[in-house]
Amino acid sequence: DLGGWVIEAACAQLAQWREAGVAPPVLAVNLSVQQLRDVQLVPMLRRLLERHRLTPQSLAFEISETALTDEDSQQRLHELSELGVGLTLDDFGTGNTSLANLRRHPVQAVKIDRSFVDRLEADAEAAMVAGTIIVMAHSLDKQVIAEGVETAGQLEFLRDRRCDLAQGYYMARPLSVQDMTAMLLGQRANREQERSLASG
Repeated sequence: DLGGWVIEAACAQLAQWREAGVAPPVLAVNLSVQQLRDVQLVPMLRRLLERHRLTPQSLAFEISETALTDEDSQQRLHELSELGVGLTLDDFGTGNTSLANLRRHPVQAVKIDRSFVDRLEADAEAAMVAGTIIVMAHSLDKQVIAEGVETAGQLEFLRDRRCDLAQGYYMARPLSVQDMTAMLLGQRANREQERSLASG
């Protein structure tokens, strides 16, 4: 199954980056409702984590709002949370998730949908919604991630409102594994150079 292959490939790649000393703290992987309905999902994930000697905390699964209302998915969400992997609610603000629903499920982060981020600089209503999502999520002790950030103005708006993380073309275009590895190696080299200068 394609979803299982993606999880396995992600774990294998994270293990390779860890061996090279450049692994990111967390690798995010999309997870569909169909996968969440599979009772073998968590046992399969346990096997992959053991095989690649990864901690559950090194993975975060991005789920849709449908997963919170799908009865067959809810048990799996709690099993994943108990295992220790992160759960991020994708495209937040476009569906019908209530505050009570968000509080009831073990979601650690929400992603502001790019449709709001796209219009931050030109649409006061979109800016108000994005700002409200950040305040609301923080009040529930959730991290906030903005997706689709493409301009310095958008990033500045999000920083001013204490959004936790951002992703989008302004930071980097999609990269191949080889190019991503080169970027991570470059970041490590820069950190080592900074430490060397600081200690010298």
